[in-house]
Amino acid sequence: MGNVGLYNAPIGDEGFSDLAAAVAERQSESNRPNCLLILVTFGGSANSGYQIARLLQQTYKKFILFAPSTCKSAGTIVALGAHSIIMDVFSELGPLDVQLPDKDELFSRKSGLATRSSFEALAQESFSIFSHHMLNIKLASGGLITFRLAAELAAKMTADLMSPVFSQLNPDVIGSDFRDLSVATEYGVRLAKVSKNPKDDAITRLVEFYPSHDFIIDKDEAASLFYSIEEPSLELYTLVGNITRHTYRPLSIGLVTALTQHEVEDPEPKPKDELNDDQSDEERPGTESRVEQAGVDEDCPSDC
Repeated sequence: MGNVGLYNAPIGDEGFSDLAAAVAERQSESNRPNCLLILVTFGGSANSGYQIARLLQQTYKKFILFAPSTCKSAGTIVALGAHSIIMDVFSELGPLDVQLPDKDELFSRKSGLATRSSFEALAQESFSIFSHHMLNIKLASGGLITFRLAAELAAKMTADLMSPVFSQLNPDVIGSDFRDLSVATEYGVRLAKVSKNPKDDAITRLVEFYPSHDFIIDKDEAASLFYSIEEPSLELYTLVGNITRHTYRPLSIGLVTALTQHEVEDPEPKPKDELNDDQSDEERPGTESRVEQAGVDEDCPSDC
C-alpha cells in the first residue's frame, strides 16, 4: 500500500510547501514506501517542479504519477521524476517550456519557446530570400554570372532586407530565455538519473522538438518518451471518478491534499446550505488552497 496525494494547482512555492507538509505528516504516521500523486496543472515554476519531484523521489521507494487530464510545462518536470506514469485518453503532458515574465505586460507571462521559434522562423525566411535571389540572378544573366558572384549578390540583398529585423532582437533577452530553458533541461537530466523512466532522447525532444507551449503530448506520444507508461487500474478509475470535479481541469485557486478512504468520496465536504446550484467550483466556499493529511487503507491502487 502507499500514500495517495492530489495536487491540482499551479506549480509554485505555496503548492510545494503544502505538499511537503502533507508528505511529512503521512510518513510520520504510516511510513509507507510508495506514493501515487494525482497531478493536474497548467505548470508554473521550474524550480518548484524540481523540488516536488525530488521530494517524492527522496521520500518514497517508488513514485508514481497519474495525469488524469492536463499536466503541462513544470508538471512535465515532475513527471520526469516519476518511476512510472499513468495516462489514459484524457491525459496531456506538455513540452519542457518554462513560462517567463513578460516585461511589456503586467501580470503576463510568455513562453520560453518564443525566442527559439523566432530564430527558426527568421532563419527559414532568410534562406528562402537568399535562394530566391541567387536563382533569379543566375537565370536572368543567362549563365554569364558565376555561381560565386550570384551567391555574393544574393547574400548582400538578403542582409540588406533582414538586418533591420535582426537588429530588433535584444541579446540580453535572448540569453535570458536560453538560460531559463537550460534550467528546465538540467532539472530534467537530474531527475531522470533517479527515476530512469525517460528515454535517452526524451529531455532533448521535450525542450526542442515541439513547436508550442500548449502542444498536446498524449499517451501514445508519451510512450515514445518514457519507458513506463501504464493505464489506470479499475481502483484508480473509481477513486478519480469520485473526485472528478477536482481532476478534470486545473483549478485557478488550487487544491493540494492527501486523500483518505473517507475523503475519496469528496476531499472537501461542505454543508449543503453553503452551496448554490448556480455557483461554479471556483466560486463555491471552501475551495481555497489547503492541506489534509491522512492515509489510504483500501482505495489505494494495488501498485502503490
